[in-house]
Amino acid sequence: MRLRVTSGKLDIHSEGVSFHLYDGINILTCTVTREVLLDLADYHSLYGTQLEIFGLLLPEIKRLASAKYRFPQPEETGDLVITRTDLLRYGFSGQFKSDERETIALRIAAE
Repeated sequence: MRLRVTSGKLDIHSEGVSFHLYDGINILTCTVTREVLLDLADYHSLYGTQLEIFGLLLPEIKRLASAKYRFPQPEETGDLVITRTDLLRYGFSGQFKSDERETIALRIAAE
């Protein structure tokens, strides 16, 4: 099952970025740790603020969240937390194509 990002609050905090996902029935909170954002940004050679990096990596983050959601190991709170362990478990995706990166960057700049 693919998760979709819902409109609403995007919470950027010292531990990472939290947002809401929708599974077709329920809305759940997902947090991507700061370490995961930095690891993914390094892997894809991305630079910018946490918000810019989050926007560029959203497809990758949704892929990781969906993979973790399919094989639930819920946190005590019932929320989904993407950690470095999940990067090892579900892997990195391939490099972004340069035109795809530019398109995403332009979309973020327009917002």
